[in-house]
Amino acid sequence: MLDLDTKCGRALSRQPFQKIFRKKPRKRFRGVPPPLPFDLDALPDNTLLNETETAAACRRAKSTLEVWRKQPDHPLRWRRIAGRILYELGSIRAFLKGA
Repeated sequence: MLDLDTKCGRALSRQPFQKIFRKKPRKRFRGVPPPLPFDLDALPDNTLLNETETAAACRRAKSTLEVWRKQPDHPLRWRRIAGRILYELGSIRAFLKGA
């Protein structure tokens, strides 16, 4: 449907220009974290690692661990302590060995 310009008698086919909004940049780092600065072999099996440390040890993205947690056959054992997700080092070692 075209609007008619009453002064010239011709049809207006375009809407007025609208401002183009840019998307906000992603705030979350979505890649694989850098390697761990400490040795996993020196720690006992009952040590708890946070999400970033676990992702670095497994060489996976944090979002991958998040998806795995929602699956019932998740290979890594995790706990929620004070609102933080912590993984057991023993299960990380078993996952890295392929058991």
